[in-house]
Amino acid sequence: MRDPKTTEERNYNDLILLARLLDNQFQGPMGIKFGLDALIGLIPGIGDFITSGLSSYILLRAALLKLPLPLLIQMAINILIDQIIGVIPLLGDLFDIYWKSNQKNVELIKNYAQSGERVPSYIFLNIIVILLLISLILFIPLFLLFQLFFVIFN
Repeated sequence: MRDPKTTEERNYNDLILLARLLDNQFQGPMGIKFGLDALIGLIPGIGDFITSGLSSYILLRAALLKLPLPLLIQMAINILIDQIIGVIPLLGDLFDIYWKSNQKNVELIKNYAQSGERVPSYIFLNIIVILLLISLILFIPLFLLFQLFFVIFN
């Protein structure tokens, strides 16, 4: 007989690895950990857009794992905070090192999976809401970037 906890952990093990790569893969001076999120965010214009997509993948997978909608919304808020502040040159990248939205979101997935708590899942509704939130997540950095360019060049 298979251990259900081990089976559930396999369902999101790749998300744990992705979050580590994005948020904690490297160690800088004084032991400060950072990941590709902060490095890719340094690319002007598209860096935050790319990391939004990677963070959104974790969110979409959480919806497919049938997490309850309130947890999915909390995950989306974590990503939105990261992306809104991430648009600010340099300050946003420093914030990425501190905030670690991907790590926070994977922790939410792990805690839910390990709690054994299950609520009725309306997977279709959850997927629709999450796709709308992902669209918003991907749109906000582009909108803020265009606003920033408009202010700078006018």
